[in-house]
Amino acid sequence: MSDPLIINLPLPPSVNRYSGKLGNQSPIVQAWWDQADRHVFEHMREVRRKATKDAFVLHVTWSDKYWTKWDADNRVKPLLDYLERIEAINNDKKLWFLSVGWGEAPLGCRVQIRPKDHMDGRRNVG
Repeated sequence: MSDPLIINLPLPPSVNRYSGKLGNQSPIVQAWWDQADRHVFEHMREVRRKATKDAFVLHVTWSDKYWTKWDADNRVKPLLDYLERIEAINNDKKLWFLSVGWGEAPLGCRVQIRPKDHMDGRRNVG
């Protein structure tokens, strides 16, 4: 099993905070992308080396300081779009398995990405 790609990012915007019609063109999303780019830039070599082009498994950890302050799923879509934008994943439609939880995330969000073959031996989660 290969080591996951781990990326620490600032907290993505909630889909409840921007217009669905604008999507990634929303000023809120664009500002977050700029902020996230500043954190990811120095790690782009590792991102490209560990990027997955096929089905992938994603674990998202939100900082536990936000626990119960908002719904865990509202920030996933802008996060997936960003991961695709920086080429950590090829296409968010290839998401095989997603887990979202609360824990250590120094900047607000920590993602771990692995190829789907990481899940091949597992029948159940939990």
